[in-house]
Amino acid sequence: MDLESYKTAVIGLGSAICAGATGWLAFGRYMMRVRAGNSNDNQQINMLQFLSDQLKEAKSENAHLRDEIEHRDQTIREYWKTISETESRLQIVESQLEALKEQNEALKAEIQELIASSTNMACQLARITNGQEVPVR
Repeated sequence: MDLESYKTAVIGLGSAICAGATGWLAFGRYMMRVRAGNSNDNQQINMLQFLSDQLKEAKSENAHLRDEIEHRDQTIREYWKTISETESRLQIVESQLEALKEQNEALKAEIQELIASSTNMACQLARITNGQEVPVR
């Protein structure tokens, strides 16, 4: 081999080694980027899984709270129903009490009239028994 072909072969071999090293470095960068991307994807997947689990827990708690609120609302409705029924009964009792008070006042007046009439009759009876005349009214 002569010197010129030897130089050409060495230059070609150097160029090939340089191109191979450049390719190997590029491939290494590509693999690092893929690994980083996969790692990032895994982090995103883990985050999505975490958020999905949190959402399920929140939905479960929300459903539980809705059931509890519905139960409380039902209890409150029953209380209001009882209160309104009791209030109606109270109004009836109060109106009956008022009517009884009016009737009591009327009976008191009637008793006073009867007492006055009875006293008057007793006086008249006493006059009759004593021989006095009874005035006509």
